[in-house]
Amino acid sequence: MPERDYLLFQLYGPLASWGDIAVGEYRPSYERPSKSAILGLLAAALGIKRPNTVESEPERANLEAHHAALAQGYGMSVECWALADGVVLGGLLRDFHTVQRPPAALVKKSKRPIITRRDELAFPSCELATTLSSRDYRTDAYYRVALWAKEDAPIPLKKLAEKLAAPDFVLYLGRKSCPLALPLDAHLVNKTAGWNDAFDHADFKPLDSLGITFAKRKDGTPIRIRYGETSEGDHLLQVSRRDQPLSRTRWQFDTRTEYQRVL
Repeated sequence: MPERDYLLFQLYGPLASWGDIAVGEYRPSYERPSKSAILGLLAAALGIKRPNTVESEPERANLEAHHAALAQGYGMSVECWALADGVVLGGLLRDFHTVQRPPAALVKKSKRPIITRRDELAFPSCELATTLSSRDYRTDAYYRVALWAKEDAPIPLKKLAEKLAAPDFVLYLGRKSCPLALPLDAHLVNKTAGWNDAFDHADFKPLDSLGITFAKRKDGTPIRIRYGETSEGDHLLQVSRRDQPLSRTRWQFDTRTEYQRVL
């Protein structure tokens, strides 16, 4: 495998939600960061809005193009660490929500654009309906992410690292109710022969002083699981995930293959 540069950063918080395929009132979460969530994090750091948050059609098309370029421009791998309690992928928390929103028939009749939450609540309260929803979160989970630039990458990795350190928009772990509990500590690992090697040569700041410790095996090595888009070395499982963005406007995703490696 040819040598290339990698951008690495860490993700940790009391709550995280990595949106899985959602049908009806149940909103599940992947147990580890999805590619769409990581790309959304990059877009927020760069100040790229979601297309459905603007009314201008040309501006929507421009934002859609920016998101498409990010989706096609980078490869991704994730390393999941077991904290001292021995849970590799964090705990599962299911929350029950009630949400007020205008019925679809009312929105269609009014012919007014519904872009933000404020637009939904602009209808008279007596006309709003109540939607029941269950949402899943991952609790107290720690991840490391490695990105590499493909030939058509729109932004250099060094620039992405700078924006992750000083983002234009607030960053969060899948949902606005899931703030970051640690700095991302984004940095480059240069000229390594794959994402496994990049993780091995990562230079993250120690977390012991913050009370964050990792579970270890009897030989002293930390317990980790790695997932990457390319097959490198031995892997136990090949999995498919529908988290490769096709269209942010239409909220469409394609399948993506990952290769698992347990250390």
